[in-house]
Order: sequence, then C-alpha cells, then structure tokens
Amino acid sequence: MRTDRLVVGLGLVVALLASCGPSSDGPLMSDPREIVGRTIQTTAATKTVRVRFDYEQRSAPGGPPGVQPGAPTGGWLEASVDVAAQAIAARGAASDGTGSTEAVLLGGALFIKNTATGRWSKTAIPLGMGLNPAALLGVRGGGAMPDVPVALVAALADPTVAAELRGVEDCRTGRCYRTVVKVPPAIIWRLVVNLTGQNQAQPAPPQPNEGIPEIGLEMLVDTHSLRLVDGRVTGSANGTAISLRVQLANHDEPVAIQAPNPVLVDAGGGFGMDTPTQVTNGVGPELSPPPNAP
Repeated sequence: MRTDRLVVGLGLVVALLASCGPSSDGPLMSDPREIVGRTIQTTAATKTVRVRFDYEQRSAPGGPPGVQPGAPTGGWLEASVDVAAQAIAARGAASDGTGSTEAVLLGGALFIKNTATGRWSKTAIPLGMGLNPAALLGVRGGGAMPDVPVALVAALADPTVAAELRGVEDCRTGRCYRTVVKVPPAIIWRLVVNLTGQNQAQPAPPQPNEGIPEIGLEMLVDTHSLRLVDGRVTGSANGTAISLRVQLANHDEPVAIQAPNPVLVDAGGGFGMDTPTQVTNGVGPELSPPPNAP
C-alpha cells in the first residue's frame, strides 16, 4: 500500500513539474503583427543585454567585382550593452579568424584595440550619439531624432508587409513564438528615409529602381516577456545575398563594462579599427559563453 501511494505521489509531482515546465503554454497571442509590434517595444525598453551578431554574405554570378561567386564571407560580433550608461564592450572577428576586433564605448569615449600591439586608441564621441542608431545614421535638416521603435512598428503595420505566426516551440528561455515577416522594398526604402531624416527634404528622395531588397525577418520571441531571443534577417540585391542572425540574452541583468587600462591607451590614435564587415562577422552559431553560464 505504501509503495502504491509513493508511486501515485511521484506521479503527481512529475505531472505538476511538467505542467510548470517550459513545455506548458498559458494564454497565448495569435496575431503575428501584434507579437512583432510588442516585441519591438519590449526589446527597445531593455536596459542591459548581451547580444551576438553573426553575419554571412554570398555573391551570385554578376555580384560585386573581385568576389568569388558562392564563396561565403562574414563573421561575428559579441557585446555586453548597458543602455542607461551608454556603454558597450564588444569583440568580434571574421569568419576565417582574421580581423579580430575589440572595442569599448564608455563615458563619452570610444576605445578600439590594436590587436597586433595590444594597445588601445581613444576617440571622443559626440554627446547623445553613443547608442542612438538614428544619430549614427545621421539626421538631416536639423530635425529631431526619429523614434526608432515607433518607426519600425509603423512600417511593419503596413498591409503590404506579410506576417505569419508559425507556432510556439521550446527555446533558450522556455517557450517562444516563431514569427516570420517579409517586408517589401518600398517599405524598406520608406523606413530608411524616415530614420535618416531624408523625409524632411523637399521633395523627399525617390526610391531607386534597383538595389533595395525585400527583407525577411524570422524571430523567436519569449511568450512570457515578449523579448526577442533569436532573430534572423535575410535579403538579396544586386547579386548578393546576406544573412544576419541576432541573439539576445541576460536581459536587464547586471553588467560591468570597464575602460581599458589607462597605461595601454593612446588618445586620438584611431588605429586598430577594422572595416564594418570585419567587425560584424561570425564564426559560430551560439552565444559564447552560453546565456545561462555563470
């Protein structure tokens, strides 16, 4: 009798744990546009985060000169980000192991490591530019900085944007929505114009006849927090196909970002800066160390 009760008790415990585990789905959303819109707003409100970018580029026949058709290039970039402190600590390399890069943005200064010598250069950053993507792109006409999340949500709400919810699945944070969005070239161009302030010009610049791709966006979004966990952006134009994977972890957890040792810093040098392709290149598909590592 005791054995039977023990078996029943263990069965109830297992059932309870299973119901509370990552495979348990509570009330779920069903509108992919709402999921994407709320994900943008929630992720934009994150104060600290660890992020990894993996970039790959392939050229088809007729692509850029000097690039072998079909040969992939790319690399990776990992960063700890503190939005409130306007601070970033990042490292990256090309997919073939070359072009290693380390940088720290902190206290209104950008430090870039010369990996050949181990020394750092220090360059002042204009106030407000640090983590503002619109400022980095540049706003014309002296207008106000656009609200990037609002612009993204507005663009994705356009009826010509295709949005699909492909289901709910296990993911790194528990359970995630898998959503797929396809953004046509006209919406991509409108978004670029709005974010760079070119919409303030009279007349606004017309969309080029070619070179603006359709952009695909596939996202894993945590069902509980509606934070972006994993995303992939794809597109193809002028014979070149690109893929950019973005992984986020440790949302709003404490992060320590420190400036390099002053003994190793040279003011205003500017050396050690690799090309954007080298900085945003990727060698591995996962965050390293894993998101839940100590």
